[in-house]
Amino acid sequence: MFKRGRLAALIAFLALGLAAVPALPAQAEDGIGMDVSGTVTIYDDSVNQHRQPLANAKVCEGGPDSNCAITDDKGRYTLTNVVGQDRGAGFNEVLPTVFPADDAQWALFLPTDYSYGDSNQDQYIPVLPGQAVTGINISVHALTTLVSSGVNGQDRVKPSAPLTTGSVKILGKKKVGKVLRVKTGTWNPSPVSFSYRWYRGGHRIAGATQKTYRLAVKDRGKRIKVRVIATVDGHKITVRSTLTQRVR
Repeated sequence: MFKRGRLAALIAFLALGLAAVPALPAQAEDGIGMDVSGTVTIYDDSVNQHRQPLANAKVCEGGPDSNCAITDDKGRYTLTNVVGQDRGAGFNEVLPTVFPADDAQWALFLPTDYSYGDSNQDQYIPVLPGQAVTGINISVHALTTLVSSGVNGQDRVKPSAPLTTGSVKILGKKKVGKVLRVKTGTWNPSPVSFSYRWYRGGHRIAGATQKTYRLAVKDRGKRIKVRVIATVDGHKITVRSTLTQRVR
């Protein structure tokens, strides 16, 4: 039996320990996401960079067809109902990405992920269901000088050899024990390399990083998708498949 003084001390110690554990954001569910907003600007390699708002570009939660918004004439965007995905941290995260909206923009810039400050590293944002996150500003590097060539962030450029991305699909029977494989489609120019990450019900599958994936018992009743990262001219471009039907 604890004496009263020792019991009180133990309770205080446990309370202090629990208070020190950081709170993780609540898990986002389908239809219960957060809003993400910010401004997209574009700059070039000149001395003054000619930085300006990037209008009429797509900002997306995931791939180029996954919960997107179009920037206005001041480069502003707002993504609504952002759900994100669990990358293994135990809670959902999102990486807002700017995509060219047409062939003219493909000649102007390549897809660009959100990064913070001087870092070139991708900055994933924890999803806080029901809340709004502002100031998620994205800087896009132009492939040409913006002023001397007569190009600006309003999409005024004549396309020459635009980059086209492949449509990623999952092939194979959706049945436990069967092997699924990725079809990456046609790219121009051709990527130097591809990397793969498979997901089960929105959660990454441990060790599933190859072009093929054999369905396991854990997959039964779940829907599968795959994320493909292509390296093209030194840039990394992320494309995601649609969800499969439920595994039998």
